[in-house]
Amino acid sequence: MTAPPVLSSVFDLSRLPEHDRFVAEPSDIAYVSGSRLAGFGNARSDLDLFVVYEDPARAKGAPRMFILDEFRVDMERYSRTTLDEVVRAVNEVDLADPVAVLGLAHATIDLYYRTAIGEPVANGEGFHALLEAFDRERCRAVYARWAACRAASLLAEARALLASPHPDRAYLRARRALSLAVDSFAASEGGGGDGYPSAKWCFVKLARRFGHDAPEFRRPWALKARGDRTVEAYVAEVAAYASSVGVPSAVAGTIEEARLARDPQTVLFEVGARPLLVQRKTRVFELNPVGLRAWRLFDGARTLGEVVETLLAEGFPNREAVTSHLARFATQLRDDGLLLGDLYPARFTDRLTEGAA
Repeated sequence: MTAPPVLSSVFDLSRLPEHDRFVAEPSDIAYVSGSRLAGFGNARSDLDLFVVYEDPARAKGAPRMFILDEFRVDMERYSRTTLDEVVRAVNEVDLADPVAVLGLAHATIDLYYRTAIGEPVANGEGFHALLEAFDRERCRAVYARWAACRAASLLAEARALLASPHPDRAYLRARRALSLAVDSFAASEGGGGDGYPSAKWCFVKLARRFGHDAPEFRRPWALKARGDRTVEAYVAEVAAYASSVGVPSAVAGTIEEARLARDPQTVLFEVGARPLLVQRKTRVFELNPVGLRAWRLFDGARTLGEVVETLLAEGFPNREAVTSHLARFATQLRDDGLLLGDLYPARFTDRLTEGAA
């Protein structure tokens, strides 16, 4: 892989609008990162600008986007406390415990990595002091294990969905599992050790490491599309590949065990007597009374079974009807991205070995 360009040498922070408000104190740290610095992307790729504050109050606010010369700049603000929490989460997670690994949000691993490869554009001394707590090799191992466990979880859900009224959903889960299995292998020592936590580039990573004609590339590439396989055969082939590259085995729990959380970018509005979910200001969904109450109960802590029990205790009649309706409702909202979490939470029967990543 060729070395990425040193973007900090051509990035002039002082030319950004309101730069003196974003970086106003000597202790403020600013650094650039993104796919370009990871060795991916192209001239049209965004450039990430991170600003870190000692005062958490100054870190509040939505991300901002600027255009500066050839750069499209996405700016995010964080407190030093937030980055300290990210460091602890990644550095201290038990890699032998798949539940603990999956407890890490992908965004946490991603922010850790982007900081670890970043280049300072303000307060370089403070940035390098910050980096002392970051370990790129640790991040690689954590992401390799996270991607493998996430692939296992998706495959378990795919197998469960084969018996559902909508087996086509099993194909979508398996295809996503394939990308993560490939990315886990690419992040492993045997696959080249590329720890960039983005499955978008998984086949690029394999091609760089092995070449397009190598079996390590050709076998998963042949699984990118279902072709004339049945869904059952496709899921089985993806599972066989995943197992061959070290993805652990898992079985699916029941949908009643699902702990689903509301997408933070989906907002509930009540227009007269009509409750509406507005997703990212672009899509609108109308809810019936059961759906409205259930939406308010999806907090990521309650299981779907507990939500059913709450609805029954509050007077919604007919357990069978409520359970069936809620399962269909949760499945649809999960597929549309309004709910977050696994519909059939994976069960890992064994701890993993530390050296598998």
